[in-house]
Amino acid sequence: MNARRAALFLASVAALFGSTIASADDGSSQVIRATVRAEGGLTVALRLAESRIPVGKETSATATVTNGTARTLVAVVLRLHVDEPGVTIHGGWLRVIPMLLPGQSRSATWSVCPRERGNYLLVITANALGRRHEEGLETAQSDTAILSVTAGRGRCNRRDD
Repeated sequence: MNARRAALFLASVAALFGSTIASADDGSSQVIRATVRAEGGLTVALRLAESRIPVGKETSATATVTNGTARTLVAVVLRLHVDEPGVTIHGGWLRVIPMLLPGQSRSATWSVCPRERGNYLLVITANALGRRHEEGLETAQSDTAILSVTAGRGRCNRRDD
């Protein structure tokens, strides 16, 4: 994956959720720097069970969302974004947490299976609503995780991607 394509992916996700991209380096180091500004006190963190796996081996991506606001959030929608179509996400891209109290954290997990070699960028976005619609929408975005996929002979189970 080249740095330009990765920067475009991050910029498009950031634009959707009110974040800004600080810079992208198109040099051979393929370093991407991003600044994410979450509106409100909602935070989300992404953790990969394994960051380097062969083609066809399933791993998990877990998002932990925390309500840092002083109000109850009635629904939090988490979406897993992957920059390339070479990854199968079993069970779909979205997860919904029905209620998140002030100070409470909850997690959601995705089963991820790469079908092709390469490096894939994964990001979680979170959108949440308070009890009253006039309280507005809380949004957050995780840091980017990189899934490095090496050659392998495995195949992803296509049960429900």
